[in-house]
Amino acid sequence: MTYTVEVENTGALDDTYDIDVVGNWTATPSVTSLAVAAGDIGTFDVEVEIDVAAMPGDSDVTEVTTTSQGDNTVSASIDLTTSVAAVGEDAIF
Repeated sequence: MTYTVEVENTGALDDTYDIDVVGNWTATPSVTSLAVAAGDIGTFDVEVEIDVAAMPGDSDVTEVTTTSQGDNTVSASIDLTTSVAAVGEDAIF
């Protein structure tokens, strides 16, 4: 499952943001840092791999945190919830 995450730089200076992802299932960001111009929005993807042992109805929360390199007290986080869908009897593959 791929998620696209936006990072908005509301500051007056260009900045680079470090990206950290934490979850029980394997999650990989497309980049480990992202440069964003002042007043602009940057994007990156996070790929979450559903665990091979996951059953229909299981889910996992991946926390994505971006932290400013210019001021490490500035950060933001978002939770991405990935769920395994139940397959109905009439499902078409």
